[in-house]
Amino acid sequence: MKVFERHQVMLQEVDEKLYQVLKTGNSHINGSMDYLSSMKGKKIRPLLYLLGTKIAGEKANIEVATALEMLHVATLIHDDVIDESKLRRNQESIQSKYSKDYAVYMGDYLFSSLFLLLSESPMEREDMLEIARMMQKICVAEMHQYHQRYNIDMGFLGYLRIVSGKTAALFSLSLAAGSKDKNRKKILLRLGYRLGVAFQIQDDLLDFKGDGQCVGKDLRQDLARGNYSLPIILAYEAFPQTTKMLLEEDSVAQEKLFDLLDESGALAKTEEVLQSYYEKIEKDLEKLDEYGGSEELRELIAFIKDRKH
Repeated sequence: MKVFERHQVMLQEVDEKLYQVLKTGNSHINGSMDYLSSMKGKKIRPLLYLLGTKIAGEKANIEVATALEMLHVATLIHDDVIDESKLRRNQESIQSKYSKDYAVYMGDYLFSSLFLLLSESPMEREDMLEIARMMQKICVAEMHQYHQRYNIDMGFLGYLRIVSGKTAALFSLSLAAGSKDKNRKKILLRLGYRLGVAFQIQDDLLDFKGDGQCVGKDLRQDLARGNYSLPIILAYEAFPQTTKMLLEEDSVAQEKLFDLLDESGALAKTEEVLQSYYEKIEKDLEKLDEYGGSEELRELIAFIKDRKH
């Protein structure tokens, strides 16, 4: 992807800075930190920050870009503990390789280290407070999701409340963190939020479009924990009794579930909701075009929209 290639130098600096920050004076701990550093992701959030900063006419800061990636990685480590995930980025997850307790400590270490990193940056106090608020929002969303387990009645607004904190908050923060101009910052915050919601809805759809064996496993795990994605929620709105009866089965048959989603039109409806978010994103992009520099952001959004995993 060309937009990633054009910013490869800066993204490589994020990797290097992250590696430096993770290092401790303990050789035993450093081994696990080296392993974490090997689990490289796409770095969408640091790239959002770089592109948002460009649109804002400001200079990007490597410490801020790295801190945003650290925040994302820390939440993934904790998510894997909660979900008991064995894999992360095609490698054994931290909780599986080292234990759940160790993964919790490692995630906490990243959370604390990112603020030490930000203290080295020229970021203003109010911007640091905004990152702290976003961290709170992410944690509140996770706890809210816990309390909403098995609540198939939550509806789209209930789903949106969870997604707003778990995914959209960090997208919004990443895109707007480098902007000082209030008008541009407002648009970037809104666009980032909408992109984060779209990203999660797309993930929900990909659960039904990927490899059959993996999809079945992921669905069974989510349903067993009472975590319902948007297609399931929309299927319930169309066929409440049938959906509830199916979810109450000890082991939901994948074929029955797919039939329900097809007959209820839930997947098609989810696609419509996703498309509506991308239409809103396009309107935000048109407003950013007035300031210039939004071409690469369009390119990244097209990449996100077309992704298969």
